[in-house]
Amino acid sequence: MRKNEARARADALFAGFGPDGFHKAYPAQLGGGMRQLAALLRTVVPERPVLLLDEPFGALDSLTRTEMQLWPAGMWQRHRWTVVLVTHDIREAVLLSDTVHVLSPRPATAPGFAATERRILDSLRGTTAVTTP
Repeated sequence: MRKNEARARADALFAGFGPDGFHKAYPAQLGGGMRQLAALLRTVVPERPVLLLDEPFGALDSLTRTEMQLWPAGMWQRHRWTVVLVTHDIREAVLLSDTVHVLSPRPATAPGFAATERRILDSLRGTTAVTTP
């Protein structure tokens, strides 16, 4: 995306992401929640079909984190974004997710992943048919 196009898109979305008067502020002039909103704005500007957010609120204090957890649900619904949210916070997962996937203990793998991978590889080699759960 060209710089001018990205700026125009960010300008159009800014009202939902930050308070007036901080449009041209530098990161050092923003609090933690506002910096996180700016990071989320940078994430959505390219208009990707799926957004990946890895622990987006993990570095925030408790009060700011709670506020920030309420904000995305409305934005995601309004803009119809598909979001994959990685979190270790069970409350956050339940609050913000339609579907929750739980990984196994370390090393983290999806339950049944190895068996599904094996069936697919066997199918590609022509040794078995693929059926996934």
